[in-house]
Amino acid sequence: MQCSPYGTFRGPLDCLLRVLRNEGLFGLYKGAALPLLSWSASDALLMGSLHQYRIALSRATETGEGTGKRLPTWGHALAGLGAGSTNSIITAPVELIKAKLQMQQASRVSLLGSSSSDKSATVEFSGPRDCARQIVAKDGVRALWRVLPATLLFRANFAVMFSSYDALQSYFASLRGTSWELSSGAATFLSGGLAAEAFWLTAFPFDVVKNRMMADSLHSPKYPTMKSAFLSVWDHHGKDASLARRIRTYYTGFTPCLLRAFPTNALALLAFEATMKLMGAEKTTTQ
Repeated sequence: MQCSPYGTFRGPLDCLLRVLRNEGLFGLYKGAALPLLSWSASDALLMGSLHQYRIALSRATETGEGTGKRLPTWGHALAGLGAGSTNSIITAPVELIKAKLQMQQASRVSLLGSSSSDKSATVEFSGPRDCARQIVAKDGVRALWRVLPATLLFRANFAVMFSSYDALQSYFASLRGTSWELSSGAATFLSGGLAAEAFWLTAFPFDVVKNRMMADSLHSPKYPTMKSAFLSVWDHHGKDASLARRIRTYYTGFTPCLLRAFPTNALALLAFEATMKLMGAEKTTTQ
C-alpha cells in the first residue's frame, strides 16, 4: 500500500484479498527468507547496543545500579537514537532486498487486477541472492546501502520508542500500592506495546519515503534521492491539496502497521526484560 500507485487498493482488506487471489497464501511471505535469517541478528544488535548505550550514559550521568537514581528519560532517548543508528547498518541492505522482492509481486497484482489469473508476468528477481547479485552487478557493493540515509532517519525514531517506554514504565511504577497497581510483567507488556505505537506514529512517514526508494526500479529509478521520494507523496494530490490531505497520504497503510506493532513489540520487550533479568545484566533504572 505504501509503494503501489495511490488508489491501487481500496484498503488493507482489499490489498490482502488481491494478493491471496493472485498469488496465493505464499504471496504474503514473499521476501521473507532474508529477514527470517537476519532479524535475529539485527534485533540482537538493536537491543544489545541499546543496553550498552544505556550503561554508558548511566555511568556518564552517575545514575543506574548502585546509585539509587534512574537514567533520565532523555538518556533513554539518546540510547534509542544510538541503537537505531547502529542497527541500520544491518537492516538497510536487508530491507532493500525485501522491498524489491515484495513489490515485484505487488506490482503484478496491481497490473493484473483482482479478476486476472495470468501467472506469466515477468519476475525480475528469482530470490534474495539473485536480487543482491543484480544490485551489486549494476552499481557495486555500496548500492546495498544506497538507502542508508533514509533508513537512519526512520530508525532515529527509536529515540521516541525507548523514551516513551521508560516514561510509561515510570508511570506504571508510580501506581504501586494503589488499586491500579500492575504486575511487573503486565507493566512491561503494556509499556512495550504503547511505546511501539508512539514509534510508528512518528516514524511512519519516514518509512513510506524509505520503502518507496527501496522498492524503486533497479534500472529506471523514479526516486534517486530522499527529496524525490518525499515529493512524490507530498504532491500526489496536486499543488492545491490541503496540508491535512498531504499528511494523511504519508500514513497510507498505517492501520495494519498499528495492529501488528502492539503485540509483537510488547512480547519482544517482555522477553528482552525477562532475559536480561535472568542473566543478571547491569540495570540502568531502579525498580
